[in-house]
Amino acid sequence: MADMDLNDKEVKIIEKNTALKTDYETWEHFLNSFTKAIIVTDLEMEIISQNEQAIKLYHQLGREGKPGNLRDFYISVSKEVVDDQLRNVKQHGFSNYIYSVRNSDDTCSVELELNGLLDSYSKKIIYVLIPLKTESTRDHVKKDNLYVDIINDLKCYIVIHTKEGIIVDGNKAFCGLVKIERSKILGKSIYQFITAADKDKFDTVIKHLSSGNSRFNLFQLCLDSKEITYQYTTQFNFYSGLYYTIIYDCFEESEQNHYLIEGIQNVFCQSVDGIIMLDSKGIIVQANEQACILFEKTQVELINTNIEKITGEKINTLFILEEQESYELIFSSSSGKKKIIELTKSQISSSPYTLLICKDISEKWVMEQELLISENKFKKIFDGTFDGIMIWGADGEIYDINEPGAAIIGASIDHIQNKNFHEIFELTEHQMKHLQRHISLINKNKHHHFVCELTCRDGQNKQLDFSSRLDVIPGKNLTIFRDVTDKIRMEEQLKKSDTLNVVGELAAGIAHEIRNPMTALKGFIQLLEGSLNGEFSTYFQVISSELQRIETIITDFLILAKPQAVSYQIKQVNNTIENTLDLLSAQASMHNIQFHTHFSKIPPIHCESNQLKQVFINLIKNAIEAMPTGGFIDITTELFFDSHVLISIQDYGTGIPETVLDKLGEPFYTTKEKGTGLGLMVTYKIIEEHAGWIEVASEEEKGTLFQIYLPINHEFT
Repeated sequence: MADMDLNDKEVKIIEKNTALKTDYETWEHFLNSFTKAIIVTDLEMEIISQNEQAIKLYHQLGREGKPGNLRDFYISVSKEVVDDQLRNVKQHGFSNYIYSVRNSDDTCSVELELNGLLDSYSKKIIYVLIPLKTESTRDHVKKDNLYVDIINDLKCYIVIHTKEGIIVDGNKAFCGLVKIERSKILGKSIYQFITAADKDKFDTVIKHLSSGNSRFNLFQLCLDSKEITYQYTTQFNFYSGLYYTIIYDCFEESEQNHYLIEGIQNVFCQSVDGIIMLDSKGIIVQANEQACILFEKTQVELINTNIEKITGEKINTLFILEEQESYELIFSSSSGKKKIIELTKSQISSSPYTLLICKDISEKWVMEQELLISENKFKKIFDGTFDGIMIWGADGEIYDINEPGAAIIGASIDHIQNKNFHEIFELTEHQMKHLQRHISLINKNKHHHFVCELTCRDGQNKQLDFSSRLDVIPGKNLTIFRDVTDKIRMEEQLKKSDTLNVVGELAAGIAHEIRNPMTALKGFIQLLEGSLNGEFSTYFQVISSELQRIETIITDFLILAKPQAVSYQIKQVNNTIENTLDLLSAQASMHNIQFHTHFSKIPPIHCESNQLKQVFINLIKNAIEAMPTGGFIDITTELFFDSHVLISIQDYGTGIPETVLDKLGEPFYTTKEKGTGLGLMVTYKIIEEHAGWIEVASEEEKGTLFQIYLPINHEFT
């Protein structure tokens, strides 16, 4: 019966110690869940406990190891000022100071806000340290110590060791238990204190532990040649890779420091964020003042209420059942105002409780939405403009391009992005130099504009107008470009038109002035020739021929000078061409040239046959003159898309250089020794007045092809 009573007492002790251990772990996890530095000291500012953020802040100030006294943070602050803070917290129960603290090498300063709160029950002070302003920070923050400095004056025995059992630290109580100084216990094995019968059990516990889990058990320690039974709990820390073993006496109650439990409420008050503690069913068991303000409830209204009733959403389901870590809640207050609240879950290790850190991110959310709207506007402008827009880097890599730009280049956006300029354009050496010059001028002047002919991915040569600006976004350049091929072609046509106007004005001014004396010259030459009875006939023939040539030039001038009084009638083009060939057959024979004709069955068209005859004469005479050694001239007619008649005149002569083709039809431009350049100009003008057009293809030493397109049913006015 006595044994049964003893066992019941052991069970009660174990249950109490387990509860205290859970409370301790709750407090420890609670401290480390905060983003602020939290330190617990005695009344002389000697540090009893501190969270990881406090140690990290200490390292950021350039100090080594861990602080032993709160004054270690304030080496550069006078002792009197720090003592004044301590007096205030002892007298009034709280203090709030801001100090400017220099780092260890005196190269920068940090403003630290120090909030102190006295726990009158435990006679301990809880401090929250908040960095307010940093001029600069150390470039390198030394590796954090990953395990928390266990409170030395706890009566439970605490030892920190590796998986193999090598001791790396132990508190004062443990060193006293094994009667070995701390400096001498480091490096020993925990197994040397465990009896042989329990070593394997302890080893099994160690091997099956994972991060965040803990194991509770009993084992016997061999101390002073005695085997004494203790209860213990072991926990593995993932970040440090170390094991924490806390050992309790089985036969006496461990007086855990109650300030650890009471201190939870004090730290709740110091937090700038709302904090809610939930049980496993989602019931609120604790809430700080900030949480009350955030949800516009009193503590009485929050505590013992299901979190889902407060938020109106299935928070308990998300956080506990589905293990979601964070959630953005749209909360509607009683006043109708909506808030965006970010909830972050932090599970308390070895505890049924869950912490919810609550932050009002409404302003941040609004800013993000405004930024998103701004980005969408930019995207719409970027994609909706008619011009191509390209964003590229200093090395020529294209980061982004819009749809119109991709269409101009003749490739998809995916094919262009992350490619270089020379990869998307088929650049000649000259074009490459032109492009490199453009880029160098952008770098020099921050912006540049130029027009360049480039071969695009669709194989077309296009005149592209580029306007670029450097660093519109740091490291990224902007180019706006457009296809101006048609514009440049129209400008060239306008130049030709202006030239035609000049020629027309010139012709109108001089044609009549020349024709009148020309008529008198021709009459008197004929009289003179008749009176000389055949003498000097050769001279008279030359004079008459040259006068006729002058009259032809004057006639061409007059055609260009003003609209002709012509009568458009329905005529058969084939007949007009046959009449023209009859006129030129003698000249062709003299040059050993034969005509090959192929006339298709085509409908008659509206035209002025005499003007078309002039066109055919000009083109066929040019073909004859281009074949000094004789040959064949092919002349064909055919129907073109049921709407036009196509007349083709092909010679096999010397051909026309490519550089000359674009100048055909310009006034006074000719490759003939005695040419005026007016013949083709008149030809183009007549075809244009018939609403048609001319296309020319030529290859040197192989011949030239003129193709004339005339509409079938065009009404002339």
